[in-house]
Amino acid sequence: EAMLSSSMREQRQKKVVVKDLDPLAVRRMLSFLYTDVVDPKLTENEATALLEVAHRYEITSLVDICVCMLSGWLTEENVADYLMLAEHAELMNFRQTCLEFITSSHSRLAEVQTTMAFSRLAEKRPQLAVDILAKAIPPAKRTKSADEWAVRELCNVMRKTTEWDNDHYRDP
Repeated sequence: EAMLSSSMREQRQKKVVVKDLDPLAVRRMLSFLYTDVVDPKLTENEATALLEVAHRYEITSLVDICVCMLSGWLTEENVADYLMLAEHAELMNFRQTCLEFITSSHSRLAEVQTTMAFSRLAEKRPQLAVDILAKAIPPAKRTKSADEWAVRELCNVMRKTTEWDNDHYRDP
């Protein structure tokens, strides 16, 4: 709106040039803004391009529709790419959906690890590989350290052999 209502080039030329985005996806976004409808026959690539446009222009309802479509198309082959996309675009619900898909079974996780998409993920976003591992096999609860154990044992001995009481010691 600011481009067309100020003395910027777009207002003078009555034209807005959008670079770095799929022109068809931009047209689909504009159509959505007028009709509130998304073509249900979009392909996976078209939905991904539309998601990029919707995210760039912060059209939350369109982002949600695209994420819903892409979530229905998750496969072992594409889920690592979608996980990277979700992380990059800060789409936390989509990120969680991807993680749950990957870790839904050991065999699925093993299959995902054999894909080119997972190789790209491990190379470009190693933290996501760690997140997958943490989701698949949650870390064990932290055990007491050896020092904490030694202090507790020393206090127990002190209690048994002296008149030392708990006022001098708080359990770590």
